[in-house]
Amino acid sequence: GETWESQPSPDDARSRVPKDMLEFAHIVFAKDRSPASIAIDDPRVSSQMRAAWQLQDQLQTLVVPIYANGSLSGIVEAWRPGDRRAFPPEDIQTVSTIVHEGGLAIQNAQLLDATRRSANERAMMLKVSQSASSSLELGTVLQQIAQSTLNIAGIEGTSIELWDATTSSLTNA
Repeated sequence: GETWESQPSPDDARSRVPKDMLEFAHIVFAKDRSPASIAIDDPRVSSQMRAAWQLQDQLQTLVVPIYANGSLSGIVEAWRPGDRRAFPPEDIQTVSTIVHEGGLAIQNAQLLDATRRSANERAMMLKVSQSASSSLELGTVLQQIAQSTLNIAGIEGTSIELWDATTSSLTNA
């Protein structure tokens, strides 16, 4: 996954955090899905995360889960550099509402992407089916199958092998 930030990092330490942060998020949100205001010296914060937070002067961090399709799909970290004060309830609620809406947007984008992929796959299957019924020449049908698969999921190469019953083996078509 990608890490998006609203301010640049002083160094690349945050790129080493995602796996650690995901484990942390599962610990923080294991009991409920509520956001948590976490101090840098909280025992749940690993040394790796603590180092990354120190680089950005994150002394108190509001960690809000992003849920999409019913599962934890990410987190939002919010902080005020150099400030140790816990976040007030109204700020937690505002950030949580924004993140919840973002989770719904992520879910909708994922559904749209899946729908587009499915439509593309169905269009390819229709094309192959039409080609197969329009030509009885084996070479033409196999070429259409090979070309059609090249448009699915980044496929860059296709090989077709057919079963030869006389030799009980596959042979390149």
